[in-house]
Amino acid sequence: DATAGEKIVRSIGQGRVGRGAAGPTESRRGRARGSPRRPRLHLFGPLMEMGYKEKARTLYESPPQLESGNIKVDDVHTIHYRVYGNAKAEKTALFLHGGPGAGCFPNHARFFDPKRWRVVLFDQRGCGSSTPKGCEGNNDTPHLLSDIEQLRNVINSGNNGPLEAWDLLLGGSWGVALALAYAQKHPDKVRGIVLRGVCTMRAKEICWLFGPEGGAASLNPRGYKAFVSDLSVEQRSKCHTVLDAFRQRLFSSDAQVRSNAASRWSAWEGSMSSLAYSFSPGTMQPSSSPTRVINKGDTSLQSSQGLAFDVLSNSSVGSTNRSQATPGAASVVEWDGHRWLVDGRDEVELQLEAKERFQARFGVRAAAATGNASATDKTSATATGNTTARDKTTASATGNATSNVSTSSAMSGWVPAQAMLTCFYSLHGGFLAEGQLMQKENIDKIRHIPCIAVQGGADLICPPGTALDLQEAWPEMRLVLVGGAGHSMYDPKITNELIKATDQFYTSFDGSVTF
Repeated sequence: DATAGEKIVRSIGQGRVGRGAAGPTESRRGRARGSPRRPRLHLFGPLMEMGYKEKARTLYESPPQLESGNIKVDDVHTIHYRVYGNAKAEKTALFLHGGPGAGCFPNHARFFDPKRWRVVLFDQRGCGSSTPKGCEGNNDTPHLLSDIEQLRNVINSGNNGPLEAWDLLLGGSWGVALALAYAQKHPDKVRGIVLRGVCTMRAKEICWLFGPEGGAASLNPRGYKAFVSDLSVEQRSKCHTVLDAFRQRLFSSDAQVRSNAASRWSAWEGSMSSLAYSFSPGTMQPSSSPTRVINKGDTSLQSSQGLAFDVLSNSSVGSTNRSQATPGAASVVEWDGHRWLVDGRDEVELQLEAKERFQARFGVRAAAATGNASATDKTSATATGNTTARDKTTASATGNATSNVSTSSAMSGWVPAQAMLTCFYSLHGGFLAEGQLMQKENIDKIRHIPCIAVQGGADLICPPGTALDLQEAWPEMRLVLVGGAGHSMYDPKITNELIKATDQFYTSFDGSVTF
């Protein structure tokens, strides 16, 4: 016998869904005059049982920019902000970018329905259009939290007064840590949270990506070897010595030294991203692994074992990640007895081509040609004692120490702000106490705030284990684990879940959102 699904599909093909087959005794409306009306066949339930999936959400159309401005937040820094969407919208969202140091882009506003939301983007200290670029003086998490409050007071609520609270925070990667830190400090100023690629800046998260003892170095040993190739044996021995060595190079007054360090830093992060996907030109093809939603109170997935390695079952096909000249997940890397070949091409040649593109894109050649300029407008502070990175984190978080590296606000040429600030914040544990964001007393402050976290199962920058740790500490949070998806918010499956989340927050916002 045909299954119910097969009968439905057959009926669709024969045009009989919702009406009888027209016959000599039936009217054009599908039934004989005077006969009882036939019940309509509802497709949604049976089709869902057959595995039907709703259409994936994609980015909304580009919203209009409503305003932009600059706020001088202290004697050193000025932050830049932009507002997009509907000027008459009842709901206002704040987007918190990652990095640290990545900056905001107009596409970030496209994760919100432009007819329903007003979206505020701002470049955090030292990056994007905020000035001075790459500056580490007065640049830490407590200062960023203060900036968000200043920004909230500048943004008009639409009724001639400051914004009472953010209706939604959307933070990704480092932006997750910043969103949680802000909500825990100002729980009355946040009504909802969406997180992507969960990061809380614990030591094990930082060392996973940058340390010789980390999982990333084990998964991609050749990429990590290239990453630390310019470091001495002592410098590459531990996570904090690797970060400190890069900090010295990235904040050098020599443009070429900065360029070389930034190129290796970007290549390393790019190579880790390429492990989760194979890239063909303009196309990202994640695997078809399922999405798992963990709702309030669900404790069935308290272990991250295996989740970070969804990449190993990635069946997508593509080519070398040429933007970084590093092998993609589907690349064939071969040692032929004399040299390394990537998909049949000399790896050294690929690296040289990538370096030329990198320099051409950022104008490093022109910057280097101006000579080795030294910084003339330095803002410096000295940390007491020869502390480790974690000691510095605790001291910095309490205001007892600041960086002993000179600010490069007067550097000549290109300033690689993202690499500089990611390194600087990582070296100091995000200027947060170890495990601070998951401590019970801090989670208790935000348990009442509805939150959806979207986590790629193949995210090798911020592995799923952190998201599961946060879910265990905060079971009221809804966690969506997206199988086969990586770190990027532009991964189609991640984009779909983020837009579902922002849509849900708007449609269900009545002051008592539950999941």
